[in-house]
Amino acid sequence: MIDRELNELDKEGVQLRHLGRLEQLSPALQKKVLHAMELTRNNNRLILNIAWNYGGRDEIIQAIQHMMKDGVAPDKVTDELVSQYLYTAGVPDPT
Repeated sequence: MIDRELNELDKEGVQLRHLGRLEQLSPALQKKVLHAMELTRNNNRLILNIAWNYGGRDEIIQAIQHMMKDGVAPDKVTDELVSQYLYTAGVPDPT
């Protein structure tokens, strides 16, 4: 998909983002994904989230682990705060 569609997506102003554990993909695919994200990072017409090696529970676990590393107190955890730690931080919820 990256090889076939990247230039057209970039031309159309699409920003590509990866959701999931990039480090667990093959080195060749990691390189392509990183290149695609870098090439399209300033595009603002549309954001296309691609989920390779993604799991919802894993995302929640990673978010919690990062909050703990940042020293977030349990009583400070809110929906808004959790949203900041998800892969889609900064992206509006779908409507």
